[in-house]
Amino acid sequence: IDEKIPLVALESSIVSHGMPYPQSLEMAKEIEEIIKYEGVQPATLAVLDGKIQIGLDPEVLDAFTKFRNVEKVSSSNLDSTIFSKKPGGTTVSGSLRICKLASISVFVTGGIGGGHRDASESMDISADLQAIKESEIITVCAGPKTILDISKTYEFLETLSVPVFSYRQKNLPAFWYRDTDLLSTHRVE
Repeated sequence: IDEKIPLVALESSIVSHGMPYPQSLEMAKEIEEIIKYEGVQPATLAVLDGKIQIGLDPEVLDAFTKFRNVEKVSSSNLDSTIFSKKPGGTTVSGSLRICKLASISVFVTGGIGGGHRDASESMDISADLQAIKESEIITVCAGPKTILDISKTYEFLETLSVPVFSYRQKNLPAFWYRDTDLLSTHRVE
């Protein structure tokens, strides 16, 4: 930040909870290399030894991918994870809270959380959506996670007045799928 190098934050729960080792480490390194190739500094976010970490050097990233009993850190348990000194992998909402604290303006994740398929009965809606709404941080993602109700998630984003842009396509993607047949509000090239 001090050297005015563009910085992009990366969540770490995909490394700690989403993929098994060693695929998690390979994926994390590959994403960081792609970002560096574009002239941007990647900063993987995590909680280690009671401190927020912004950017993990290769040895720390390697060790982090092997940890067991890692907390999944959202905006609601960031403080308690820091206090407990447990290692923590950041979710979208936890990462956005850290980005705000550190004045990081761009955040990248795989898929965002949203409305679960039974949300009309369970009211199970991810904190990610409210965090995206409340932040002034650009969230770059591959759309909502496919385990969710994609159309309800998209509708909830609209209700929250969150602008959604699709890159080089007219439709919204959904994590593993490039196209959901849901027309995006905006298209950018």
